[in-house]
Amino acid sequence: MAGGHELATASPSVGGQEDGKWTRVAHAFVTDWSMLWKEILGGFLMAGFLTTLVPHDWWEGLFLQTGPPVVRLIENALVGPIIAMISFVCSVGNIPLASLLWSHGIGFGGVISFIYADLIVIPIIIIYAKYYRARAAAWITGIFYVSMVLAGIIVDLIFRACGLIPQGSRPPSAIEHAHIIWNYTSWLDVLAGIFAAWLLFLHFRSPGKEIGHACH
Repeated sequence: MAGGHELATASPSVGGQEDGKWTRVAHAFVTDWSMLWKEILGGFLMAGFLTTLVPHDWWEGLFLQTGPPVVRLIENALVGPIIAMISFVCSVGNIPLASLLWSHGIGFGGVISFIYADLIVIPIIIIYAKYYRARAAAWITGIFYVSMVLAGIIVDLIFRACGLIPQGSRPPSAIEHAHIIWNYTSWLDVLAGIFAAWLLFLHFRSPGKEIGHACH
């Protein structure tokens, strides 16, 4: 009986194990947000101000739209990631803004390098410096930048050789005609919000627990 009692005490129920796992997930969720929320919030505020206050013609003025094709390709690919850095385009917002740039005459290689540059936006560079120090963050940013520029040039050349780059008049950007609608993504947002609220509930229900507490 004693041995059986010890076994029963040392072996938590399956439900308890599952609850402990989700509680650890909740703690990790809150910890990640507590480390990064300032950079993320600042980045979105920056993006909002730049998108609203900076005229689109100013962005277009940074890209060559005339001259030798090779020079234009290289310049557009070099400037694309810089625009992404200062406008804080994340992996969600870069495509609409890229379509805006494309509709106003930006080269295809510049659009591609711009899309790839969501890993070197200013808030993320700040995060790199926070966790890897300034020197490592500079190396990471430089390597990413060169990779994005080369990728934009290479993709442009391949698509041009295959005749895949659209010619003639360009369609208007979806971002200029966008409006709020209720569709499947709205439902996914609602589900994500409910799930995040549940994780917050689990976290604050047991705020003193550590990640490894269930092992003791």
